[in-house]
Amino acid sequence: MHLPVGENLCPGATSPWKPLVDPDAPGTGRSALSNNMTTEDSASFKLPRRRRRSLQGFRTAGLGGRGGPSCDPSAPMKARQACVEEKALSRCKEEETAMSESKELKKSLEERRLSLCLQDMHKCTASRAELRSAVTQLKGIKRLASTKPNCLAHFRRPPPPDDGSTPVPGFTCQKLLSNSESGLLMGGCGERGGGPKKGCATGPSVIDELPLPTFDVLREGPFYHTCAVVGNSMNLFDVEDGEAIDEHEAVFRFNREDRRMAHVKEMNVSDLTKHIGTKTTLRFVNRKYTDSLLQEDSAAGDYDEDDVLLFWNLFSVPYLKHLQSRYDHLKMYLISSDLVNWELSVFSQLRRDMYRLGMGPFECYRFMSSGVHGLLLAMQMCGQVDVYGFSVSMDNFKESFNHGRPSESHSWDFETALMRLLYFSGAINICHA
Repeated sequence: MHLPVGENLCPGATSPWKPLVDPDAPGTGRSALSNNMTTEDSASFKLPRRRRRSLQGFRTAGLGGRGGPSCDPSAPMKARQACVEEKALSRCKEEETAMSESKELKKSLEERRLSLCLQDMHKCTASRAELRSAVTQLKGIKRLASTKPNCLAHFRRPPPPDDGSTPVPGFTCQKLLSNSESGLLMGGCGERGGGPKKGCATGPSVIDELPLPTFDVLREGPFYHTCAVVGNSMNLFDVEDGEAIDEHEAVFRFNREDRRMAHVKEMNVSDLTKHIGTKTTLRFVNRKYTDSLLQEDSAAGDYDEDDVLLFWNLFSVPYLKHLQSRYDHLKMYLISSDLVNWELSVFSQLRRDMYRLGMGPFECYRFMSSGVHGLLLAMQMCGQVDVYGFSVSMDNFKESFNHGRPSESHSWDFETALMRLLYFSGAINICHA
């Protein structure tokens, strides 16, 4: 991840979110933070006024069926789902220990000011140097900036040369089953809690027969100087940033929410262009939209000829061969286990950091959202990350994302606070929230 100084902040964007940027100061960029708290966007971060879902209430897969939870890859899907949930609960409990420890911790002045700015920017008194210094000392930000996964996209190395020569050396990537987030969710064709039978490959050779590239197409592909990461907030319709988005070298998008957004606004999908642009370099696909592709519904027909689909939930693995055959005009890749495990490590540590600063409590989570997967990958592939359509306040989230309804899988409250933290660190520009 790069944290350079002095780039143009959200070039071409109509109303970038910059409550801490002094436009008259020299060196204005992602790391230029000041005390100017005059914009309406400097809202306080308020958690929803509802009872937080308890860790015990988080469990929806019951006890894993007749045999109970099982982390055996050959166990029934319901048992494996329960295992995944138990691991998520354990992770959340470990993260929450930092909350109790924070009460006994003597925080520095910089940390206290950072915590205040994360919670209420109207009361933020930190200087730009103090905020950046405090953020970059957090363990999660250090991990984000100084470590990287060996592999980004899953691939299959070509067989050794027939002439007996030495194969080209390279990184050794982790196996799919080592994916700590969703590795246990592969398979289960037709099972309750699993996926449909149609297009689902079974048997021990499923992974060996996956249509995979012979090299890491993401790590060995181009490095982008500027990337736009475009979320699915309805607030994107408040401005016409489509042209600014398309000016980026690469544009990351998520699923196919275009139809839902157009339906809500009573618009044709083609009318979205001026708001969200048309360019797409990488599109992240979750389980819901894997189902959409399998069912060949109307949203599946919207994928463009040159779309590159990245599947982060390994539920998709048994269907990949069928999908690639059905949509042979699209490129389809799996995010590597190395990348997912690295992302999960950074995400979990950042939650601990937030608890340590006195934030929370946050909802427990089964998975990181597609947006987090995309943001963290963009930091590996891009010099400047400009973000559109992500929320920086819970009020904004409530109005713009599914009416603020809680997710059974994601921790929206934490991910919203995380956007502020990443902005403070200089890792991202928030070009429209």
